[in-house]
Amino acid sequence: MQALGAQLVALPRAHLAQIALPDALREAVVTAQGLRPHGARRRHLQYIGTLMRQLDAAELCRVHAALAPTRAVRPRPQPEPEDLGGPLTGEG
Repeated sequence: MQALGAQLVALPRAHLAQIALPDALREAVVTAQGLRPHGARRRHLQYIGTLMRQLDAAELCRVHAALAPTRAVRPRPQPEPEDLGGPLTGEG
């Protein structure tokens, strides 16, 4: 849950505003966005994880669905093989 909370914290506020979250969770995420990435932020992410464990299954599914487009893994473009101009035979 803490990792999912960290993804919420990483979202821009405009995108976060579009997700239906309980007020306490939304306030915790916005507060965490303003914290520096040190001990306080880590403890606050743990708090967000605690709040997320209190969500019912339907609310948790909505959060997962809202984050799905941002969590999608994009394939990396593969480099084109170089044409070295000849066979790889070790002759010559």
